[in-house]
Amino acid sequence: MILNFIKLSLIFIGCCLSTYSQNLCINVPKGDKILIDGTINLKEWEKSYILPLHGGEFVKIQRFKDTLFIAVKGKAGGFCSIAIGNDNGFKILHSSTGLITAEYIIINDAWKLIHDFKEPLNVNGKKYSRGPVRLTPEYRKSKLKQFGWYANLIEMGDYSETEYAIPLTELQQKKLFISVVFFQIKAEEKIAKLPSGLNDDCLNKELISGSAKNGLQFKPNSWLQIKI
Repeated sequence: MILNFIKLSLIFIGCCLSTYSQNLCINVPKGDKILIDGTINLKEWEKSYILPLHGGEFVKIQRFKDTLFIAVKGKAGGFCSIAIGNDNGFKILHSSTGLITAEYIIINDAWKLIHDFKEPLNVNGKKYSRGPVRLTPEYRKSKLKQFGWYANLIEMGDYSETEYAIPLTELQQKKLFISVVFFQIKAEEKIAKLPSGLNDDCLNKELISGSAKNGLQFKPNSWLQIKI
């Protein structure tokens, strides 16, 4: 009887994992401050909410005071893009050899690109230029002011890990959704994603590589919903 119970339990767990829903909603836990250096420190992230990254390893999410932190771990080296927003509009936060942002809003039931990666804007509407990254407190502070967020680049830390810091002042929305895409250069350019059922143009390879355009289709309400 005990053996049957164990078998039923394993079947139930398997079903839960196989039906992992893209409509999952999580409450972001409070944790410690994270040093964004491209190396996911287990102690720093020990209080985080951990989610499976389909085709990769995992995504960790937590907050510290007024900042949302997200860590992404692929199975191989590559670069990352996070889309964050809702059905009214969202931003794509891209980290590879540079930090760049694109922004889309919905107009007449179509997604309109209002800020291209090539002409990114900071929270004050001023253009910034790409440049080399330095891991100094002054650099991090300047990037938060410039971008409204910051992350490590691929040459920092572990090539398969990306860490983001996003001020919550940028995220004052009733409903907030995210998708995560990790382009695994060192694994035949296979794409890892969250949620597992992600099937919109967040997976567009040109977009992932930092080339945004109009005419793409997105379904933010099918992404992971986070409550902060």
